[in-house]
Amino acid sequence: MKKLWGCILVFAVLLTGCRSASVLSFDVWRPAKVTFPADIVRVTVVNNSAEPNEKEGNKYKDISGKEYTLVVPHDSTTYRLAEYIALELSDAHYFPEITIFMTTL
Repeated sequence: MKKLWGCILVFAVLLTGCRSASVLSFDVWRPAKVTFPADIVRVTVVNNSAEPNEKEGNKYKDISGKEYTLVVPHDSTTYRLAEYIALELSDAHYFPEITIFMTTL
């Protein structure tokens, strides 16, 4: 009998300790639908960023604050980003031809 009253007491304390439920909502943003004219044959991804100085390299810090230097003679991060965008456009099959144009400042 004591065990039953103990369970009822614990259950009652748990019920009285509950607060009202909080509502957690998430907003989902979706990009607008974009249409392109059918006569577009070629799309060019232009990378006009400055190439890093090969002697200095790219300097960056990680999350702990340690500084690193990355020296890449021809293959920069910006080129890789432009290449990735062009490849994604090509894989989407929106346009018949995708090209990359590199400029130097």
